[in-house]
Amino acid sequence: MRHHKGFTLIELAIVVAIIGFISVGFLRIFESLRAQTGRTDSALSLEEAQNALRRFLAETGRLPCPAAPALNTAAAQYAREATDASGNCNGTALVAIPSAASPTDFAGVLPVRTLGIGGERVTDGWERQITYQVSAQATGPDAFRASIWDANNIVVAASGDCAGGATNAIRAPAVVLMMSHGPNGNGARTIDGAALQPPPVTAANELENTDSDTCFVDAEPSDDATNPFDDLVVTLSERQLIEPLIKEGLLTDRRASTKTQLEVIAAALFADAIADYDDPDGPPDPLTGTCVNNCRTVRHALPAADGDADGNANPGETLGFVPYRDIGFSSVEAAEIDPWGNMIRYRVDQFASSREDETNPDSSNFGIFSTPPIPTSGGAILRLLSFGPNGQRDTAVDDPDFACNVDSAGNPITDGDDLCLIRSFQRLVGEMAASGIPVD
Repeated sequence: MRHHKGFTLIELAIVVAIIGFISVGFLRIFESLRAQTGRTDSALSLEEAQNALRRFLAETGRLPCPAAPALNTAAAQYAREATDASGNCNGTALVAIPSAASPTDFAGVLPVRTLGIGGERVTDGWERQITYQVSAQATGPDAFRASIWDANNIVVAASGDCAGGATNAIRAPAVVLMMSHGPNGNGARTIDGAALQPPPVTAANELENTDSDTCFVDAEPSDDATNPFDDLVVTLSERQLIEPLIKEGLLTDRRASTKTQLEVIAAALFADAIADYDDPDGPPDPLTGTCVNNCRTVRHALPAADGDADGNANPGETLGFVPYRDIGFSSVEAAEIDPWGNMIRYRVDQFASSREDETNPDSSNFGIFSTPPIPTSGGAILRLLSFGPNGQRDTAVDDPDFACNVDSAGNPITDGDDLCLIRSFQRLVGEMAASGIPVD
C-alpha cells in the first residue's frame, strides 16, 4: 500500500510567497489603474468646471463666490456660492485671503449648484469636493465691466518656489484656481463637507496648496512618504477665461466695450448741446416785446467738464471728468468709470462750453456759435480719453489734443493702450441741422 506525502512546510511557504508576490503585483496594478481613472475623472470634472465658469461669466458679468466648504448635502446652501446680505462673498463662511478686513481672494469649494454642474462631475475622481479660489474683485456685481481685475494674483510655482512668489511663477498670474487634492486627499473635503487629513508636516509642496494664500505649487507627482504630491492644479487668467467667450460672441472685449462707452457719452454730450438752453438775459420783455440785453433766446452749448469728480459740470472748466449728472446718467459707473476702474477724461472747447460771457451779456463769445469761431484746434470740439488697461497716460506730457498712442512729439507708441474719441464741430452742427435747428 502506497502512502501519499503531503506538502512540506517549505513547499507551503514557497506557494504562499508566490501567491503573495502575485497579489502584490495585482494590487499595485489595481491601485495604479484606480489612480489613473481618478485622475482622468478629475481632469474631466475640472474641464467641466472651466466651461461652467465661462458660462456664468457670460450670463452675469462676474465670477461666482466659492461655496462654504464645511456644509453637508442636507444644507440649503450646500454647493451654492456663499454671499452676504449685500451680495458680496461671505468672509465668515469662506476663507478670506489675506484677511476678512481686506480680502483680495476668497477660498472654499466649487459652487457646483450655482454653476449648474450635475451628475458625476460635481466632485473629483475620488468623490471629493473641488477646491476653488477666486479674486475678490472678479466676484462683485458686473465685475467684468465695472472693475479692473488687477488681482490676477494667484501664482503657480514649481516645487519649493513659492517663497519667490510671482518671480518663480511657471504660469500666467490667474484670477481663478481649482484643485483636486489627488488620491491621498490631503487637505480635501469630502462630498459631505468633512475635512480630510492635512498633508504631513514634511510635505512642503502639498502644504503650499493648503496654507490659505495666493501661491500654489504644481510639481511632478510623487508617492514619497515624507514629501508626497498628487494634487491636480488648474488656474485661469482673465484672458484665458474671456477669449473663448469673445470668439463665440458671448462677451465683449473690454477695449471694444470702452469704445462703445465713449460713443454713448459723446452722444449724450451732443444731445445736451442740441437741446434748448433758456437764456435768462435773452427773452423779450413780455410787455414791450423788445429784446432785453441779448436777443438770442436759446443758447446751444456743450457741458463744461467736471473738475471735482462730483458728476456735475463746473462752469469754465475745459478739462476734467464727464459731468454725468448733467447729461442724464444715473451713476458714475455709466459715464465716468471705464472697464478698468479708471476715470474717463473729458476735454471741451472753451467757447463751445460757455453758457454766457459774464462781463458782457450781449457778447457772442459763448456756445456753439461763438466768436471767435470754433473749433480752436483741428476741428475738434470735444475729446474723451480712457487710459486703457494699464491705467496710465501713454504720454508723459499732458497732451491737449488727447492724441492716442503717440508720444509728445507725435511719434507712435508701440505699447500704447489709451483709447480716445474725438468729435468735430462740423459733426455737431450737422446733427443740429438734422434736428431742425437753424445753424446759419
